[in-house]
Amino acid sequence: MVELGGGIPAAYATKLLADLGATVGKAAPQRGDGLGAYLDAGKVLLDGPVDAAVVVEDLGPGGLEATGLQPTGAVVRISPFGQTGPRAEQPASDLTVQAAGGWVSNRGIPGLDPLRVGGRAPAYVAGAFAATAALTAHRTATATGGPVAVDLSVQACLIGTLAYPMLYQRTLDELGQTFSTRRYVVPGIVPCGDGHVGINCLTGQHWLDLCALLGLPDWGDRQREVVEDTAYADFLADARSWLDGQSAEEIVAICQALRIPAAPIGDGANLPSLSQFAERGFYAALPGTDVVAPVAPYRLSTTPAGPGPPPTPGDLPPVAELPAGPAGLPFAGLKVVDLSIFWSAPYLSMYLGSLGADVVKVESVQRPDGFRYSATFPELGEDWYERSLVWQATNLSKKDITLDLTRPEGQELLWRLLDGADVLIENYSPRVVEAFGLSEAAVRERHPGLVYLRMPGFGLVGPWRDHVGWAMVYEQACGLAQVTGSADGPPLNPGGFADPVVGMHAAVALQAALAHRDRTGDGQLIEVAQVEVMAAITAEQVIQAAATGTVPGRTGNQSDEAVFEGVYEAEDGWVAVSVRDAEDQASLDRVLGPTDEETLAGWIAERPAAEAADAVLAAGVPASVVLTVPGMLTEPQLVSRGYYQPLTHPLVGEVPYPGWPMSFSAGVPAHHRWVTPTLGQDNDEVLGGRLGLSTDELTALRAEKIIGESLG
Repeated sequence: MVELGGGIPAAYATKLLADLGATVGKAAPQRGDGLGAYLDAGKVLLDGPVDAAVVVEDLGPGGLEATGLQPTGAVVRISPFGQTGPRAEQPASDLTVQAAGGWVSNRGIPGLDPLRVGGRAPAYVAGAFAATAALTAHRTATATGGPVAVDLSVQACLIGTLAYPMLYQRTLDELGQTFSTRRYVVPGIVPCGDGHVGINCLTGQHWLDLCALLGLPDWGDRQREVVEDTAYADFLADARSWLDGQSAEEIVAICQALRIPAAPIGDGANLPSLSQFAERGFYAALPGTDVVAPVAPYRLSTTPAGPGPPPTPGDLPPVAELPAGPAGLPFAGLKVVDLSIFWSAPYLSMYLGSLGADVVKVESVQRPDGFRYSATFPELGEDWYERSLVWQATNLSKKDITLDLTRPEGQELLWRLLDGADVLIENYSPRVVEAFGLSEAAVRERHPGLVYLRMPGFGLVGPWRDHVGWAMVYEQACGLAQVTGSADGPPLNPGGFADPVVGMHAAVALQAALAHRDRTGDGQLIEVAQVEVMAAITAEQVIQAAATGTVPGRTGNQSDEAVFEGVYEAEDGWVAVSVRDAEDQASLDRVLGPTDEETLAGWIAERPAAEAADAVLAAGVPASVVLTVPGMLTEPQLVSRGYYQPLTHPLVGEVPYPGWPMSFSAGVPAHHRWVTPTLGQDNDEVLGGRLGLSTDELTALRAEKIIGESLG
């Protein structure tokens, strides 16, 4: 494997693969700091570009061609907007790509000006997608003996991690409603005795329990006022005395005892000492260095992942010739049993299903996947739980059956289904599937060749093992909230994009385990603690804090990589601009006259957003209109690259479902194979056809509600 370009996306992608045993040659500038030690551990330093089974590059459009290298295997090409399309050649920065990808927003706080996600999260997100795509393309290249090119757009990676707001708007349009300006969660990130803590009430019961805990019962029926921000400041003032008397870890412990999702706000200094990370040994010195960094974002029981020694000069072996064969879907023939819920693991299983795997999703009529209730409303009819476009967009290309796994009959049918399976996926809290009898020992005893992928929020062991959490909680705990916000303001919620990022990291580990299984026939357990994945992409904070003694903080929309940059209000929206260096400054001055941040903001304020962005881009300076929900489905770059795939659902009609942020030159003809199934739609095909149950047996199971096709 070879890394070209020297950017974080290619370096992180190849780091993930090097940690799993790939031989990676780095033909790119080497960082001489702690971040370089983290990204380049175990790599071989090359004098220049060479061919390899896999090449990952972030040189930008045309950059690979300029090297003269013509890869004969898999090549993943990472660029801000992709290799083709109207924006492919535009200058770009982290800020402007975030703006174009829908990541610049008010962070869930009504009235707040748009802000970027702090740190360099987009680069690591793109790296995770690239690592997944590299292994997938390698499967096809190995099968066909020919080259496979992957065109990966960072913009599409970012919009793909949003929880389908463009589809939620479609549902709201049907009901004659619009997006509200409500807070994401309440109370959210609040001050406490030793800093800040995240308290995230998602339900009415959470709110009532919190009000009782705070000694504020009179606020119990005022949740709506707080969510709509009309009384948020008053509530927080009443709660301050209790909050100020507790540490973050104390508040988290009390809230979690009440099953209220809560987390400390991690930062570069405290992350290694937070009890869950400390007990699990998640942070350790990189081999041969004194740089403390995450060990790995996943744990494999048979083929453990972890960083290698510091990089050293060397050569790679020659690329082996492969026999030619037909190009098929990369995961054709792979049989997956999917017990997962909500977004992170279902996103992974959708990737497998869309690219050829036979994925059977298992729900129950008593407790279906809770994501079905997201972004949908009872006003849509009795089958409203089938009409969530958010649910649908996460479960394409799968089959759906129902089994009541709390009963022996349901459990036995699941075991029979596993008899012919290659992979079992789940992301419940650890105690749930173990109550179903699906412990690691039980699965290994009956199915030693099965790859068992478990994706708990905080891990299978540790003091936070049974904590409740979701994307925003993990983002608070991992340090992303710490670096998101204004310099003079509190930490802010990044936005809840963790799930697809976790899913793509899990896809890397799973493909590695499948390669091991192909060679040996042995399955294994993969544990992907979701909070550890997110902490892996904030490793830079821990490294920087240790090296400088300074905890990375919030810088608003400004970064260290620009002379000045920001998000400025136009007549009809907002425009992000990054003046990266003196050359950008001179170019802007030639077009607009002498320009500093104040004059630029005033100039943009007098113009439509698109006109202002185009003028700045014409000067060769990165700029982008801040993409919001109304423009997501029609954004020209996404449309030109075929990012949305229309499919017709039997209940809601044709829907433009988001696809994958990368396109493959071979093996993957479309983003998705078929539309999302309805609840239990495939009971007869799977339980009858595959397991051989008779019509009478299926009828009896329905009568007992062990299976079914509607809630009951």
